[in-house]
Amino acid sequence: MRLSLVHWLIAAAVLANAAVYYLQHSQDEPAVPLEAGGLSQLKLLSELDEGPPPELRQQPEAVSQVAEPEVTSAVAELVPVDGVATAVDEQQQPAVAVAAVETASADAANIPAPEPVPAAPRCWLAGPVDSDALSERLTVAFAAAGVSMDLVLQTTEVSPDNWVYLPTSGEQADIRRLSRELRQGGMDNFQITDGPLAGSLSMGLFRSEQRAIAVRDKLRSRGYAADIYKRPAFAEQPWISLDDTGRVALDWPGVEGELAGYDALRLIAVDCAQQS
Repeated sequence: MRLSLVHWLIAAAVLANAAVYYLQHSQDEPAVPLEAGGLSQLKLLSELDEGPPPELRQQPEAVSQVAEPEVTSAVAELVPVDGVATAVDEQQQPAVAVAAVETASADAANIPAPEPVPAAPRCWLAGPVDSDALSERLTVAFAAAGVSMDLVLQTTEVSPDNWVYLPTSGEQADIRRLSRELRQGGMDNFQITDGPLAGSLSMGLFRSEQRAIAVRDKLRSRGYAADIYKRPAFAEQPWISLDDTGRVALDWPGVEGELAGYDALRLIAVDCAQQS
């Protein structure tokens, strides 16, 4: 089929319009950034080694503010809670009370070491030295140990007195009658007026327990209700004064073993003030 001239003119006009449209739009329409399409700006791998882009180089502070904070330790900060240093961890967990290590270490370094407390001194008395023979033997033992022997007078309780007595009704007439009756039988007596035996008749005071028992049994054999009262007795006797040093140097247990015949010899602790 052969095209007419009209057909050729129409085709030429369409092509001309298309060319004009293409020229206009290719010059005036701006380039569409890739970010508008939701894509990040693309970079060549060769550009990554050249440092950050210019817009980031102009805002270093903004970048540092956005950067994630550096975590230096598990404990973020110390917060005082009721006067106690408290650590708050980086995950904002409940506060945990901790001691201020540096302050405690400084305080501990400034506290002087406590002075040792000396043991309280002890003093002793050895005795009683109630015979010349015992005094001589102790003098030898002390001299051998190089310890000076210091004698002091000490009032101590000794063997009690054995008091034989005869109880009465307490009536004076009865006491006088019984006393007269005993004298007629050859047994001397006297009335006790004070103390735990007041109102009784004393039949004798004996240091020896055996003699007291013999007198009591004689009275009982005659029908009298006699008995024995142990009366405490005290005497002022010579003792040896010792301190801890002298006692150790003397080896007192060894001395006691050598003086086995002196049953009354003993070692007692006393107040040092009494020895000064």
